Amino acid sequence: MNSMKIFAFISFLLILSVNLYSQNPQIKVSADTNNVLIGEHVKLTFEYLGQSDDKVTFPILGDTLGPYDIIEIGNIDTSKSDRNLILKRIVTVTSFDTGMVFLPSIPFVYERQDYDTAFVANSDELALYFATVQLDTAADLKDIKGPIEIPITFAEMLPYILGGLGVALLIVAIVVLLKRRKRKVKTPIIEKYDPTIPADLEALQALKELENKKIWQQGRHKFYHSDLTDILRTYIHRIYDINAHELTSDEILSELQSKEPSPEALDILQKILSIADLTKFAKFTPSDTQNHDSMTMAVAFVNQTKSRIMLETSETSTEEKHNV
Repeated sequence: MNSMKIFAFISFLLILSVNLYSQNPQIKVSADTNNVLIGEHVKLTFEYLGQSDDKVTFPILGDTLGPYDIIEIGNIDTSKSDRNLILKRIVTVTSFDTGMVFLPSIPFVYERQDYDTAFVANSDELALYFATVQLDTAADLKDIKGPIEIPITFAEMLPYILGGLGVALLIVAIVVLLKRRKRKVKTPIIEKYDPTIPADLEALQALKELENKKIWQQGRHKFYHSDLTDILRTYIHRIYDINAHELTSDEILSELQSKEPSPEALDILQKILSIADLTKFAKFTPSDTQNHDSMTMAVAFVNQTKSRIMLETSETSTEEKHNV
C-alpha cells in the first residue's frame, strides 16, 4: 500500500514538472566558440523557446552587451508551430579583456494571452575565455607565405548550393506567412485624442500635466513611465499612422525605421522605451535623474519630429501652389 502511494506521488511530481516546463519559456545563450584570441569576433545566439501565442520583446541593445563590445546585431528569426514558438537572434561581439569574460543574465519581456500583465524570463549566464597572442621572441623572423590556391570541387560546393536553396525556400515561406498575416483584420485603434487639436500641442500639454502630477516623486515609477509612453504612442499613431498602442517597443522602432529619417529622434525614443520596459516589466527602479531625463527626452522627441512634419507640410503646400 505504501509503495502505491509513493508511486502515485512521484507520478504527480513528474506531471507537474512537465506542465510547468511547457508553460515557462527558456532563454538559451550559446557561442560559436569558447576559446578565442583577444579582439576576435564571437557570434552569440540568443534563443527564446516558448508558446506560440507569446508576444516577446527582445532586449534593446546599444554598443555593449555586458562586458562585451557589440559588432553586429542580426535579425530575429522566427519558427512557429501550433503550440511552440522559437525566436533566434545572433549578436556578434568581441572583448579586449583577457581571461574569462562573463556575460550576465539578460531579461526578456513577454506577454501571454489571457494575462493582463507581462512576464520576465532571464537568459542563461555565459563565460568565454579570451587569450592573448603568444610571441616567440627567440625565433628568427620569417617571410610571410603567400596564399595557396586549391581548386574547388563540386563536392565542396554542394553544401553551399543546398544551403542556398534552403535559404531561398525559407524566404519564400516567410513571405507567404507575412502576406497571410497582412490579410487578417487588424484590431481597430481606440481613439485617445482630440482630432481638433494638433498632435504636437496635445502631446506636449499631456506631458506637462503628467509632470505636474509628480507621480514618480510618490514612488509610483511604473505608473509614471506607463503614462509617459502612452502619450508618446498616441502621438506616434497620429503623426506616423502607426497602431502604436498595439505594438511592442521593438515593433514600434522597426516601423519607424522607414518613416522617421532622423537617427537622433529614433535614438531618443529607444532610450525612453528601454527605461519604461525595464520599469514596467523587470521590476527596475529608475533613479531621479532617469525619471527626469525620460520626460526631457519625450519633449525633445515631440519637438524634433514636429519640426520635420511641419517642414513636409510646408513643402507640400508650396508644390501645390506652383502646380496651380
